[in-house]
Amino acid sequence: MDISLPLDKMTSLDKIALMEKLWDDLCRDPESIISPKWHKGVLEAREKEINEGRAKFTSFDRATSSLTPQLEAMPNLEAESSDGKEKPKPKVPTMV
Repeated sequence: MDISLPLDKMTSLDKIALMEKLWDDLCRDPESIISPKWHKGVLEAREKEINEGRAKFTSFDRATSSLTPQLEAMPNLEAESSDGKEKPKPKVPTMV
């Protein structure tokens, strides 16, 4: 299937909103998505770090509060969509 989108006319926020819609749709049927083989190795390495006590964690709230100023300072996140309307800030993805 060849899908053509006016990416050159879309703002960064429009593109992020599109990605969120795609992600939400993909999440409706997670079994249909096959993880690449290298994911298993990454997960095993992370599990090993946890078991050996070498893993470091931070709360979701702390992570988002430290990243929010950096994201808001990014110049390519326009406040308006291509139709001139103000766009809401993109939501932070959550892990399910």
